[in-house]
Amino acid sequence: MTFSHRAVCSAAFALVFSSAIAAEELVVYSGREEKLLLPLLDAFTQKTRIPVTLKSGNSSTLLTNLSLEGNSTKADLYIGSDVGNLQRGGDFGLFMELPDPILHSVPKEHRSPHNDWVGLSGRLRVLVVNKDSPVGSKLDSVFGLADPRLKGKIAITETDNESFIGGVTSYMHQVGKKQNRTWLKSLKDNADGKFFAKHSEIVKAVASGEREAGLVNHYYALRHISKNPDDPIRIVIPDQASGQIGAAWNMTGIAISRYTRNIAAAEKLVAFLVSAQGQKVFAEVNQEYPTRPGIALAKGVPLINNVRLTQTPIEEIGRQREATIAEIQRVGLL
Repeated sequence: MTFSHRAVCSAAFALVFSSAIAAEELVVYSGREEKLLLPLLDAFTQKTRIPVTLKSGNSSTLLTNLSLEGNSTKADLYIGSDVGNLQRGGDFGLFMELPDPILHSVPKEHRSPHNDWVGLSGRLRVLVVNKDSPVGSKLDSVFGLADPRLKGKIAITETDNESFIGGVTSYMHQVGKKQNRTWLKSLKDNADGKFFAKHSEIVKAVASGEREAGLVNHYYALRHISKNPDDPIRIVIPDQASGQIGAAWNMTGIAISRYTRNIAAAEKLVAFLVSAQGQKVFAEVNQEYPTRPGIALAKGVPLINNVRLTQTPIEEIGRQREATIAEIQRVGLL
């Protein structure tokens, strides 16, 4: 009789515990590749027993979905692959303000000016060049990609890529629309009708000699070099000389949906991702720049203090996103 009572109690406890976990289950809309986030989310679930469902896609599309779904959305959090979409989400009122302990985990310049999203990892826009190319190997500026001798020899992503849009925004803010438009037209000519779906494909094309130079996020080039050290490519941090504009910088980040019914669990996930444990994964596994101070960089990642960045405020990347897209469309690149 006693054993039966215990069994019933155990079954009841298991049911209650299971229901509690189900109530805390989180759904994340993510503009990042799954492989970059799954190790982090698995570690979070192991630590907290809170399961996470990741729904990946285009950052802009997912943001639109979140807006259209409103109160009926299942998304508890949104991870944007770039500052532009994070800023748009904040402007649309889709996110809730984050608590002070989370905000204070990262410097002010790595979070929303309205405290409704926080940066998770940073990246540089760099050139990857083939060392055997007589022209490409001498590049030191993104504007060098406009050299007519490189017609049919440069590699860029499809121009709706958020990193491409964010980088162009930084350049346009520095040099103005007129010069930026001229550069975009030349970029279109030199791409010669071929655009790449992924940054990793750009690096491979440059390494094989199919293309002589490409524009990518730094970690794609670093990963390729670590796996293929004998390939004839090198990374160039562009525009570092006196009179040049500096390298473009962007961030991924996370926000809590204003429609979430799991605020406490959502805050736990954000806190984990900006914790030392979470940031270490961004740095070591993804070879990105952690936004939390004091986290060691992966081998080969340039110290950010040694890099001259564009003087484009991070919020401008969001504010000027639509103007950038209009310019890209104007020259027929989108």
